[in-house]
Order: sequence, then structure tokens, then C-alpha cells
Amino acid sequence: FYSVCCCFLTVFGAYLMSRDTRASSVDTMEDTNHFVNNKLPSIDLLALPPHVDHVLLDLDDTLYQVAEFPQGMLNHITEYMVNHLDFAQDSVMEHASRLYANHGTTLAGLCVEGNHNIDFKHWHDNIHGPLPYHKLQRDERLLDILRSIPPHIKKYVFTNADDEHCRRCVKKLGLDEEGLLDGYITFETLNPHPTSSEAEKAVGHRNICCKPLNEAFLKAMEHAMKHSASTGNLLPERFLFVDDSRRNVLASAKLGLHTVFVGDANALSDHPEHEHPHAVVKSIHELPHVLSTPNLKLLG
Repeated sequence: FYSVCCCFLTVFGAYLMSRDTRASSVDTMEDTNHFVNNKLPSIDLLALPPHVDHVLLDLDDTLYQVAEFPQGMLNHITEYMVNHLDFAQDSVMEHASRLYANHGTTLAGLCVEGNHNIDFKHWHDNIHGPLPYHKLQRDERLLDILRSIPPHIKKYVFTNADDEHCRRCVKKLGLDEEGLLDGYITFETLNPHPTSSEAEKAVGHRNICCKPLNEAFLKAMEHAMKHSASTGNLLPERFLFVDDSRRNVLASAKLGLHTVFVGDANALSDHPEHEHPHAVVKSIHELPHVLSTPNLKLLG
């Protein structure tokens, strides 16, 4: 995309915290078990805001939840920092956590604060390449949800991860079926390769565009509208954004996107209610239920 519980918080506090907290929603869901053994309600019958014509879906810990992935990413990030960037083993976690907290991702922090001239492909190959992709399984319930979204509503995976990782996950989940998704917004989309002259000027200091930066959401919306040949103005209220990261969801909500948080509603308790996402679910499988719940702010 189990939730990001205590162990996930400590682990993902670093990625590194590349995801925040997750668990069950209480206030926004009346009874999510009524459709567990039944056919999911069709999203084309749900009360999506009429002006929403794009859906942005986070990938890791949102579209799937496999515990070995966040733990593996955390281990690979700290190993990379020790083996390739000369960080000390006893302090690498502290550095990774701080860089993530201050810059959106650990990679972004390394490029800016540490002046590390990192080869992005080498980084992603080492962080994502060794992950146990065989543990990802085709998700028929998720496929049913995506198939039910009317074709005029364009669906994009929106992730800070690289394109190869995104496509491998999508394929394993069975989401590469023609017409199911309209595209992928990945690290490469947000950070296109610079020209040779630009790269020379930027050696040792590069700004990485990533969630939760406003720039990342604006780029994602622009890309989605351009890719789908959408007409009209770029308006945040034309987008529904689903993510398991608390700070990503809060940042996008401030911009005006419709938001669904995949996680624990209690994780939002330290934020004013007016900053909360429009809906909270514990799993992407509950998305149809919350969208059809009439008392949600999402429905106006």
C-alpha cells in the first residue's frame, strides 16, 4: 500500500518513515465487514464528487501491505549509507531518520545536506532490487475496485519510488491489465534526467522532488492532466489522492485535493480536525465503502 503499528513506526520512522502510521479507521466507517464475503459495491454507483476526474494512488503500503518490504527497504537504505557513503554503523539510523524528516526522503536529504553525488539508478537498484517481489500476489479485490471506476476518471499510481520498482509491483499485483491504470508517476517523472551541462552544474548539490513537497503534487497533477489530455484548469479538487503516509495526505489536503488516508485515524489526533483527510480506511479494499458513506466530507 496489517498497519503501521509500533514496530512500523520505529522502522518507518526512518524511511524512512517513508510511510507513517496505519491501522483501522473508527469514526469514518460504520461497518466494513458487510462486503468482505460479498461482491464489492461498484464505484460507478458511488457518490464521488462530480468534478473529480483523476485518482492518484500511492504504491507501497497502500496498494499492497507486505511486512518484508518496509523492513527490507529500511535495511537496504542503511546498508547503502554505510557501504557506499561512509556513514558509521552506530549512527546511520539517526542520520537516515533526520534526513527523511527534513527533506521528504532519505535520498533527497543525502543529495542536499550531505552533498553526495549519488547515482540514482544505483541507489534504487540497491534499495528495491533485492526485495522479495515473489511475496506480492495478484489482488482480485483491488482489481475489482479499479475496474469499477468509470473510464472518464483517470487512475495513476503516484509514488516516490523508481519506475522499475513501480512496474514490478504493479505486474505482481495484476494491475498491468490493459485499461486498469492510466499511468505511473514515479521518481523519474518528478526528477527527469538533467542534461550534461545541468548535471555538471549540479554536482554535489541536487534538489529531489518528492512527496510531501507541494512541488511534487503540482507536478503529479500536471502530468496526469497532460497525459490524459484533460481539458480545463488544473484544480486540486479534480483529484482524489490515496496514501498511507500521514504527512503526504495532510500536505495534499492543504493544497485542496480530496484525500483518503490508509492507516489509523488516531494517528491524526494531534492535528486540527480541519486539516484531517476526507476519509480514513485501514485497507485499500475499504475504499468503496468510505466513498459511499454519505456523512463523509469527501461527498460534500
